[in-house]
Amino acid sequence: MRITRRAAASALALPFMAASCQRGPAASEGGASYPARDITFIIPVAAGGGFDILSRFIGNAMEPDLPRRVNVVPFNVASGGGGKGANMLYRAAPDGYTVGIVNIPGIFVLQRIRRLPYDFSDLAWIGTVTLGNGYGIAVRSKSSIRTFDDLVALSRRRPVTFAATGPEGSSHLATKIATRALGIRARIVSGYRSSTDYSVGAMRGDTDAVIAALGTLDRLPDGLRVIASLEATSDRPGVPSAVDLGHPELADLKGLRAVAAPPGTPPEAVAVLNHALTAAGRDRTVRVWAEQNDSIVEIRSPEETAALVRNRRDMMANLGDVD
Repeated sequence: MRITRRAAASALALPFMAASCQRGPAASEGGASYPARDITFIIPVAAGGGFDILSRFIGNAMEPDLPRRVNVVPFNVASGGGGKGANMLYRAAPDGYTVGIVNIPGIFVLQRIRRLPYDFSDLAWIGTVTLGNGYGIAVRSKSSIRTFDDLVALSRRRPVTFAATGPEGSSHLATKIATRALGIRARIVSGYRSSTDYSVGAMRGDTDAVIAALGTLDRLPDGLRVIASLEATSDRPGVPSAVDLGHPELADLKGLRAVAAPPGTPPEAVAVLNHALTAAGRDRTVRVWAEQNDSIVEIRSPEETAALVRNRRDMMANLGDVD
């Protein structure tokens, strides 16, 4: 199954149509079981991109497993690299009627760089949605850098250039963390718009190397050569893993996307939402879209999600002056 442009367009249109057409009489607020009305789903990016469309598929797939079949209404907040949406989610009423999807550890990058007055780990975590692929270090296929040891040797002579998005992006953060841990002197060439964009830039020869999701790198096998896999194990002959390189913690660099509610949201509402999210994780459209965008659908419990989030937060706290 392949997600078509028509399916993506439907994802953009249908939630808003559903929001304008109630399935039945509205429940009264007083004494009604949760949820008694529609739930707002904050998406911290503009409409139309992959993150947005995946979020809409998830919201649609949650609806059949919510009591009273209320609508999950998408609300795009496209500003501040995701920070505005995260702030809005954090400050919303903790009544179970506002949830949002967030990118981890991206929100902690924003929290740190912009010195925001919140600790986003305090959000009420509903569950994980997707786990990203592990990262890899790659060079141009025609590069004179043949191995990871060659890259280290080059670093001793001069800074190695890496392509990445801007300083608020996950690739920029991953590059800084990995190169610092591995003792590679690095200079990041930023400003690329997406993972494919900066990977193609490295393939063109804009930079010496690139650190990107292995799924992205595998889509460019004729132009890029992976010289290190930042996962716990490597299934690539002759390519060292994070463990082989002496830094198993780099396997935790993979990002995750999780659904959360404002701090203080009642546990009963969290449980209802997690049940619906778990069902959405089995939806075929959600799973196919995620696979096509280098992610793995893996719904975790609120407790497991909170632990994963704390792990990423603590990783950021230990970075010193990485920003």
